Amino acid sequence: MPGYTLYGADVSYYTGKARAYLDWRGVDYVEELATQQVYRDIILPSVGWPVIPVMKTPDGEIVQDTTDIIEHIEAAEGLSPPAIPDGPVQAFVAQLLQLYADEWLVIPAMHYRWNYNEDWAYQEFGAISAPDRPAPEQYEIGKRNGERFKGALPPLGVSPTTAPAIEQSYEAFLREFSAHLEVHPYALGGRATLADFALYGPLYAHLYRDPASGDLMRRYAPKVADWVERVKAGSPPQGDLPANDEIPVTLVPILARPCTRPRNSSPTGPRPLPPAHMCRARSARSRSTLRIRKVQPLRAPSRYGVCRQRSTPMRRLTATPSPAPMICWNVFAAAR
Repeated sequence: MPGYTLYGADVSYYTGKARAYLDWRGVDYVEELATQQVYRDIILPSVGWPVIPVMKTPDGEIVQDTTDIIEHIEAAEGLSPPAIPDGPVQAFVAQLLQLYADEWLVIPAMHYRWNYNEDWAYQEFGAISAPDRPAPEQYEIGKRNGERFKGALPPLGVSPTTAPAIEQSYEAFLREFSAHLEVHPYALGGRATLADFALYGPLYAHLYRDPASGDLMRRYAPKVADWVERVKAGSPPQGDLPANDEIPVTLVPILARPCTRPRNSSPTGPRPLPPAHMCRARSARSRSTLRIRKVQPLRAPSRYGVCRQRSTPMRRLTATPSPAPMICWNVFAAAR
């Protein structure tokens, strides 16, 4: 029986996430470039709209959405260790970091691509869509295709006014992730998990692979660039996570990021689109373990802060650290 087929592209944020997982999982798969023909013959008839990544299973089923792709393979293959840790605390934090990667890091990813790498991105888009065309034609095709992505900047809150705060926030994240990687090779400890695959999506496809932002990462955060290369190489599913379902304390500054205002910003001043639907913070002291307290169904919020319906139900998780209620998270725990 043939293996899995992943339709995507190197330039794609979420293809990077799916590919990192598939390489780590070690299942039999091939990746096919999502050309215009692939969109016409496979993606549009099967999914109904132009989107990547899309996966075809060995029995011919089409799965779209990175969360669904990962969940499908985890259930079908039953391999160990699981991508989502068994412990409830580590599982929660893996999902929280997935949410941060999918819904927050998209802001600097889109900012750097379309404000620092625009011409390069148009050429990449054209080479994907029409690989047999000459480079000037590819650029024009890529510009037509890419302008709709560039048009997403205003809804994401990216503008000349917010750009300095976006860059400040992203550089602070690089510092915090670098400090974590000084101690641990992966997000939750000694091996890769869902958190790493999710973070790899923006950090590889946009912020490492795009020339200007990639140069920034290699100069400013070489530890993060090394982590990107390690995940890209298909980090083996070996190594241990912290015992007793604990979370590395070096993750706490990153976990707090969606819940805090950038330093030196006024309460009424511009800030990079705070996703108010993600979380609210109550206190400042740090702990390394969390306890899930409540689960209740909720409609899905879009990344623009407006609720929309989704085929996959989402859950609202409210958690506090254990043993004392020092940080309170209200998180919509679902992602692509």
